[in-house]
Amino acid sequence: MRRYYNNLCSLLVAALLLSILLDSCQDTWDSHYQTEESTNRELLLSKAEASSELSTFVGLLEKVGYDSVLLYPQAYTVFAPVNEAFDGLSDEVINDPVQLNALLGNHICRFSYTSLDADESPRIRMLNGKYEDFTISDGEANFGGAALVSQDIIAGNGILHTIGSLVAVKPNIWSYMLQSDEFPKIMSYLTPYNSMSFDVDNSVAIGKNTLGEVIYDSVFVASNSYFSVIGDLNSEENSYTFLGLPDDVYNTVYTRFEPYYSLPDPAAVTSTVDKVIMDNLVISGVSKSELTGSYRRTSTGTWIAVSESEVVSETKLSNGYLFVMNEMNLDPKLVVYKSSRFEVEDTEGRTIGKTSDLTIQKKYDISASGYFKNEVSLLVAPDASNSNNYFEVSFDEVASASYYIYIKFAPVGASASCELKYELSYSNMDGTTTTVPIEGGLVTNDLNERVKIGDTYTFPVYVNRSENSTYSVKLKVFVDVSDAELVLYTREFGIDYIELVPAQ
Repeated sequence: MRRYYNNLCSLLVAALLLSILLDSCQDTWDSHYQTEESTNRELLLSKAEASSELSTFVGLLEKVGYDSVLLYPQAYTVFAPVNEAFDGLSDEVINDPVQLNALLGNHICRFSYTSLDADESPRIRMLNGKYEDFTISDGEANFGGAALVSQDIIAGNGILHTIGSLVAVKPNIWSYMLQSDEFPKIMSYLTPYNSMSFDVDNSVAIGKNTLGEVIYDSVFVASNSYFSVIGDLNSEENSYTFLGLPDDVYNTVYTRFEPYYSLPDPAAVTSTVDKVIMDNLVISGVSKSELTGSYRRTSTGTWIAVSESEVVSETKLSNGYLFVMNEMNLDPKLVVYKSSRFEVEDTEGRTIGKTSDLTIQKKYDISASGYFKNEVSLLVAPDASNSNNYFEVSFDEVASASYYIYIKFAPVGASASCELKYELSYSNMDGTTTTVPIEGGLVTNDLNERVKIGDTYTFPVYVNRSENSTYSVKLKVFVDVSDAELVLYTREFGIDYIELVPAQ
């Protein structure tokens, strides 16, 4: 009994001591937590003011009014340059409120970004509207190319990092090009498209007129209407790479394309080739080091090969990169001198002779190029005028170059074979038309392949039907089975498409 009593007393004493110890630890932890919480509740401005190495940065913030921004109760990230970073800053910038505001705004952004976010390499929109990269380089986080000196200082309204150098305000691609004299031919093409657009984000509403419409202290920005084709090089929201061609490189590319766009009017040739080149100078934003020589898609959909060896210099800008090129591998076979295919089910550009006697019925077939093949049936015998036994197709885009002609046949379950013949017609430079009969032959009722017809044909004029050109390249397909031949042949056959294929 005495042993039990002694053990119970020992347990009670131990429990009391443990309780006292836990209370003491809790008091210590609460004190530590409250101190840390109090420290973290300090706003970004207080954090910066508390650091002697940021005194120049804080002083300049006060000069332009950005100090009040860092007192707002919303999340910001500040990449604060240390005092030494401002040593080379010119008096012109320090004394120009516009330039100084833009520079300081290039170091502050909304939302919180810790050093861990640099693993994702985000493009961060800064308060001045520009974008900067937050990345990992050599295992260390850096902002806009500036190394972080200290990082992840938590404040009540965001994150503070310090950096060892200023991150200069970069122009965007278009601003840079407007100040550059490296690309005379490119700029002479783009300049007529220059325009001024209303900047609604930076214009300030100052009242209303008598009609109740808002009146703005308006801000206009320089832009270019051609950007609707190639991408807005004046926008900070996207990342592009512009392939800048000095005049000698431009002329080389022009000479490569000119023969494929032969037209009677030399000015029309020039404008057409210039547009082809200009439409293929923008790719998605990549640096020179990311180029491998593989094909990249331009903003207008053409595939071009771009390798690091073709880039003389690279300029990093706020919305991407500008390359100065010593060569450009823009291939005519990927732009204009390529296959021109006509799907026979397409009624636009297709003509049928005397439709009451000839029918073309579109039928679904997953093996066909457009998932459709066509059952062509002639109802009556061909006559001498050939007005009721053909259909004709017009090709969309044909270079002034040499082509083969292919027809892809498809079985339609006809009971016998059919005989066909053909007629090619194309425009000449003087506006006349050349017509070439092409010998046909037997089309078996189970034929399911692409067949070459005729020889090699060279077209003297560039044709683009989508631009309402008066020039054309057309092919007629005739059914060539008389009444007497119906014991051997049918007037029914299947076809998928007709295609012009480059012969070089």
